[in-house]
Amino acid sequence: MKNKLVKMNIVAGLILAGFLVGKKINAAEIGGSFFVGYNSELTFRGVSSNQSSVQSSFDTDFSVGGFDIGLGGAVSTKDGPDDIRLGVDIGVSLLETIDTSIGFVNYSNNHLIGNSNEIYFEAGAEIILDVSARVYYNTDKSFETFEVSAGKGFELFDDYDLNISVAAGNTEINEERENYYTLSASASREIAKNTVLFAGLAFTDVYGLGESDAVTTVTVGVNHVF
Repeated sequence: MKNKLVKMNIVAGLILAGFLVGKKINAAEIGGSFFVGYNSELTFRGVSSNQSSVQSSFDTDFSVGGFDIGLGGAVSTKDGPDDIRLGVDIGVSLLETIDTSIGFVNYSNNHLIGNSNEIYFEAGAEIILDVSARVYYNTDKSFETFEVSAGKGFELFDDYDLNISVAAGNTEINEERENYYTLSASASREIAKNTVLFAGLAFTDVYGLGESDAVTTVTVGVNHVF
């Protein structure tokens, strides 16, 4: 319990720091969002925790000298210790079409990698689809994770939107390299200014050692952007 409170205080501290620093630099460049929702089966890199969870997250971003700085935290409440993530990233746009960033993530009680720290590099662009590639390095367990994704948003009709995405990756699970992928779709509707209600469905599978372990997940929640 004490560790959980400390982590939640760190999340709050990061958020507050982002607001204060960003506001002091340029109030017009502050942005952010917060989310709360339900996930029928918590998964990470294709591996299921075999538990549902209530999820909440908060992030804020601001610009300093041409660089985009982001701070954020997320908590997945489930049976046993909560899964908590804290992160920071620094991004910059290249050639007006490619966005790049480097970041750091601290994981607590993650069902796949436990208590770990990772650094990562990401590059993304909008070329018909929104595409991105990430390389993670786990500094505690000394292994890499490679992940690519692509997605596209569509307007179904007035006030309703549809987003479809696919992601694939390769990581270390139980000291073996394994591949995973996720197919997901979500429908959303704005219920108030900058507030969106959504429902999503995701299919995730891991292939390793000739075995397949598919998981279907339902997510519902509310997201607010400011």
